[in-house]
Amino acid sequence: MRWNGNDRATTFVSPGQLRAAISATDISFASTSQVTVFNPAPGGGTSGSLTFTALVPTPLPSLTSISPSAATAGDPGSR
Repeated sequence: MRWNGNDRATTFVSPGQLRAAISATDISFASTSQVTVFNPAPGGGTSGSLTFTALVPTPLPSLTSISPSAATAGDPGSR
């Protein structure tokens, strides 16, 4: 199997299934990759490609500080 034209270690599972080693680097950011299968000659060649889309979730916001850390209830400046 080839990932964007680069060979990846691949295991034959069945006539309809291959298992490939895709590294964390391959999918560490949002991107699209072209996946093909290659068989050597004679009689081989490269398959048509399919697109794999890696989605990286947006990190949740986090609170790291707050200022001021206290206010008086009802104080007009604390809204």
